[in-house]
Amino acid sequence: MDRYLAHSSGMVLWVLMFPLLVFFALADDFSESELTARLGWLLLLVAISYVIKSKWLFLLLLWPFALSGVVDLFYTSTFNQQFEASLVRVLTDTDSAETLEFLDVYISLINVSLLVAYLLGFVYLGRKLQLFTPEGYKSKLVIAFGLIMLVVAVQQVAFHERYKDVLPGAFGQLTDGIHKYIALQDEMTMRPMLLQNYSGVVGKEAEKAPQTYVVVIGESAVRGHHGLYGYHRDTNPALTVLKNELILFDDVISPFAVTYLALSHALTQKSLVNNIPFAEALSLVELAKKGGFQTWWISNQPRYEGTTLSLSQVSDHALYLTDNGKTDSYLLPTIKQAIASPQTHKVIFVHLRGSHMSYAKRYPEEFDHFKSAELAIYTKTPSEAQVSVVNAYDNSIRYTDFILNEIVNMLKTQEQSVNGLVYFSDHGEEVYDYKNFIGHELKRVSPEMFEIPFIVWTNQNYQQVFDYKMQNMHKFRSEPFLNDSFLSLVYVLWD
Repeated sequence: MDRYLAHSSGMVLWVLMFPLLVFFALADDFSESELTARLGWLLLLVAISYVIKSKWLFLLLLWPFALSGVVDLFYTSTFNQQFEASLVRVLTDTDSAETLEFLDVYISLINVSLLVAYLLGFVYLGRKLQLFTPEGYKSKLVIAFGLIMLVVAVQQVAFHERYKDVLPGAFGQLTDGIHKYIALQDEMTMRPMLLQNYSGVVGKEAEKAPQTYVVVIGESAVRGHHGLYGYHRDTNPALTVLKNELILFDDVISPFAVTYLALSHALTQKSLVNNIPFAEALSLVELAKKGGFQTWWISNQPRYEGTTLSLSQVSDHALYLTDNGKTDSYLLPTIKQAIASPQTHKVIFVHLRGSHMSYAKRYPEEFDHFKSAELAIYTKTPSEAQVSVVNAYDNSIRYTDFILNEIVNMLKTQEQSVNGLVYFSDHGEEVYDYKNFIGHELKRVSPEMFEIPFIVWTNQNYQQVFDYKMQNMHKFRSEPFLNDSFLSLVYVLWD
């Protein structure tokens, strides 16, 4: 028995096949190529063990596969699905504080137990590991098949870029995602050129009138938790006072349940039907700038090489004010400065941290308003933990309500200007409404992850100058609207 445990095949089987067993047991579905990839690497790695003379060099070779197994085990036991290449973009959009918040929310006895068992098995088998010299025909047959697998793997990666079909689990998905991410960075260098090369005409209606527009992008705010939309809790006390001044679009859906995909469609010409690559899709920022508006991008999100950085970098003022997890009120002085700036035509984009988990960190102590267990969620007997989470989430929505009201009040001070504000969330959030889950993800989705608030405020000057636009917005406010065509609505608001 000890000889079998000491053989490299035992070590490789543990590293590659234990995560596969967890896939079988817990994942709702997984890639069909996963089994063949792992069997192929089983042969190849055992073959390599017959050639390599150093035990420590072999363990070093196994280490990336073991790290991949750690990611696979944690993600599958938490979300019941495989880690995917597209999640690399989510990781690049995440700072260290968000990572700690993620772990705080999702770490559990199950995923910790699986990780501990996996790592203990790796250490135990690593200590027993011995590298044997191939003697019989079976060992030499393994080496022959291993060489064949190596040739096939190199051919598939080098000529077809099939990283996630050749490399097992998160190893392949991460490699594929990083490859695509690097390609995206190359695309980003093209974006400033789009504006220079754009030959279309973009103008302003009522050009003589000063105009200021604020586009506020929320985070993880589901429409169903807004009092303005009929939620049983008063999560919109400030905006409710302004209700007669607002236009509520009540059937708006985000195209995706993750930020980078949602905003790459919502803020550009790219949509689900036109197949325009993101790198070639003109953004709202660029069109506003082309039309003669001074553009600002004011963000409480982390600065990263991704969708919003690509969009914001062409603005006249790109300000990322994230500072040790400060709440969205930290942006208000800069927003006030932008609104009061001397330019006569301005578009100000504000990207809030909004209701990003952990929800309790999104608002100051004085906004800790909801404390009761009177919830309207998937179960009639919520746990204390569920009550606490929903209360915190609703408090974060209520705090965003305060932020929006503050911005509206700033716009109201510009009495001679034509002013408007648009607020929408990048995507929604599941907060125990539909099922026993909090957050948002790519596959195991619920309606709440897509249903978003979409609110328009305009001042009297706007209503007088653009009366026909107001009529159109009122006419279509209850029509189904997919927020991958936000630019179409912008043409109604301003040109």
